[in-house]
Amino acid sequence: MNLVTLADENLKSFGEYPFLIFEDVIFTNRQMINDTNGMANGLKKLGVNKGDKVVVMLPNCPEVLISYQGILRCGAVIVPIIPLMNERELSHILGNCEAVAMITTRDIFQKNELSWCPCHVHNDVEQSQCGKVRAILMEELPQRCSAFSGRESVSISKEISLYSL
Repeated sequence: MNLVTLADENLKSFGEYPFLIFEDVIFTNRQMINDTNGMANGLKKLGVNKGDKVVVMLPNCPEVLISYQGILRCGAVIVPIIPLMNERELSHILGNCEAVAMITTRDIFQKNELSWCPCHVHNDVEQSQCGKVRAILMEELPQRCSAFSGRESVSISKEISLYSL
């Protein structure tokens, strides 16, 4: 059993209930599953396939859980990265993890922009390897802090922008 199956079976067995409280906002298990399904559909539409690696570099918020579950639901692999890493650590991880996509905020992306592309940091990496990772940037984390709110995602385009790195 994996986390996706566990969440689905939990909803069937126990029904809807408060799953997470974040900044005085209650998220139910049903809301979270709807959001994660939207994220999974969005990732698939972007071309993320089973076994692909997706970086998640977000501050602590419900979107971390939504991203993790969405990545698992589409069969991809989560690459968690702490936003406080320095440029050298970040460049090493990104240069070696073979990620096809990254979920982050605009602020984190801009702060670490040069680290996203291995050819900027490692002289031995060919420039042809750049541009293979898509950054999914959340414009703002709304008050409710859920960018995916049950929509079939990639109409998450109001909240995110896509960039080829």
